[in-house]
Amino acid sequence: MTTNKKWSIQGTIDDSNEYIKLLEIPSFGRLAENPDLIKRYSQAGTFSNKELEEMIAYFSGHKRQLEIVHGNRESALSLYNSVYNESCNAVAYQIQQEREAQGLKKFTGKEIDGAIGSRPQIKDLKQSIMRLETDVRKIKAELEAMTTGYNGISRVISVRTMGTNNGQFG
Repeated sequence: MTTNKKWSIQGTIDDSNEYIKLLEIPSFGRLAENPDLIKRYSQAGTFSNKELEEMIAYFSGHKRQLEIVHGNRESALSLYNSVYNESCNAVAYQIQQEREAQGLKKFTGKEIDGAIGSRPQIKDLKQSIMRLETDVRKIKAELEAMTTGYNGISRVISVRTMGTNNGQFG
């Protein structure tokens, strides 16, 4: 997951933003980028039944996509965390064995943490984990915004169908 470019916090955030854009899921959360959507959404109470059907399909479709992507990223994050933990344990053991073979005393907890963290493979794994954590949080925020949109349209439909046609919509 890591790249050859120099790692930075802002680079991680930028990479995550780029990943989200590549999903090609319209962002309900970034309203400034989609003023037509927010204008339409704010007028949902005046929509025809057909327009409500289109909006509920819009939100439910994108919500479903975000749920899948979120689950995939969380799975990848879990895997990376497991590999990271196992790698740290293996490196810690290796370092302590090397020190013991040289007749040096074992590192304390903080010293071993520093020695482990300085290893390139551990740094790369940690950077990948931070990137995935950023993706998961951003996707979750988009998912929550899409869920809010879906719930809002769903409420309009519910209110409109209360007491009419035995609850039939359309």
